[in-house]
Amino acid sequence: MRRQARINLEALGQPRHKFDHVLPVPCVLAYFGHMVDADNRPTTRLPASKVGGLRKVIRSRIEKFGNLHGFGQAACGTDLIVLEELVRRDLTATVVLPFPEADFVELSVGDKWTERFAKLRQYKRIEFAPPLKPQRPPDQELPRALADANRQVQRLAMEFARRLDETQIIVLAVWDGEKGDGPGGTADAVALWRDEGFDVDVIDPATI
Repeated sequence: MRRQARINLEALGQPRHKFDHVLPVPCVLAYFGHMVDADNRPTTRLPASKVGGLRKVIRSRIEKFGNLHGFGQAACGTDLIVLEELVRRDLTATVVLPFPEADFVELSVGDKWTERFAKLRQYKRIEFAPPLKPQRPPDQELPRALADANRQVQRLAMEFARRLDETQIIVLAVWDGEKGDGPGGTADAVALWRDEGFDVDVIDPATI
């Protein structure tokens, strides 16, 4: 409706955004970032001690905008914190999983965050898209599967923005600025969005 109104206004020689305030749509948010460090991680990136501080920073970012619809995954750490903050404001999101939920929870959520994932799963305004793959791939193929999920998040977010006749997508990343662990990781996702010409709002865990 808003897209058609804009077309009509342009044809009438009126400002294209004249009726945007009465035909509001959500801003599109793409989010991704580091998981909480595993106990055996050799180098510190996002330790559990910084989760509370990270939540405050993410909350301050999200509160700068009004209505939002998020696109991302649901791993422990960045993803679940962003989703919990969207739920806190009664907002919506689409979650992409690279493979079936049980396998994803085992690999990317872990015991300490499982209850939070399960609680989020009950929230009806968070939509879980069908998994990209019917089963978890072998370990050597996991990076490719995670990279595919990053690309699917981008595709869905960009398509959603096009349907809303919007060019802006808010891209939020929790990233230490390092090359990371290869394809499918945070650095890979940052490059993916920057290659498409988007600015990425980076939160460096070292500054928290």
